[in-house]
Amino acid sequence: MRSPVLAGQAREAAGCIPLLAHAAKAKVMMGNIHKTDKLDAQGLATLLYLGKLPSVWIPPAEVRDERELPRTRMVFSQHRTRVKNRIRSTLAKYALSLDTASDIFAPKWRPELEAVLQKLPAETERCARQ
Repeated sequence: MRSPVLAGQAREAAGCIPLLAHAAKAKVMMGNIHKTDKLDAQGLATLLYLGKLPSVWIPPAEVRDERELPRTRMVFSQHRTRVKNRIRSTLAKYALSLDTASDIFAPKWRPELEAVLQKLPAETERCARQ
């Protein structure tokens, strides 16, 4: 499995209890001056063996799934903002504007926006419409 999410889900389904070390606290507890993978592995193994490995909470699968919806919504919202800003900057570049102080992307301004977009050079208009 290449996806760490799928690998973690498979481990949970198999009944394994995942343990995610708190990196900063573990580093302090190990006290190594020199940092190498070998020393880190030995230190983590020792802390785990002694039952003193500082760990962070891993939310259950249901909580992780619930967190996906707002994350996805945020990404789409950011993308929409980028596209609107790109169109505004393109119109400003060619000194074109709509005679409104409100949102030029509102449905009632769609015909006017379409008319202004037609004044752009052909290739720029095509890009703005995509």
